[in-house]
Amino acid sequence: MTARLPPQGDHKFRRFNWEVFGKVQGVFFRKYTKMKAQELGVCGWCMNTGGGTVIGSAEGSPESLEIFRCATNCNGGI
Repeated sequence: MTARLPPQGDHKFRRFNWEVFGKVQGVFFRKYTKMKAQELGVCGWCMNTGGGTVIGSAEGSPESLEIFRCATNCNGGI
């Protein structure tokens, strides 16, 4: 994901940091996560760790973040 700033004056944005465990490296997890974030208007970043996980930070509306969280937790970023 590429970090973007939320619109100025929009105070309804929230942020959360996350880490995903399991088979998330070498399966295009970050690519699908970025696509889902763009679809939902969620901003942030993610990266592989040396421990085989993916960490990141996401920012957006509470509703979009909940959908994003479920997509990354339940559906592997799809």
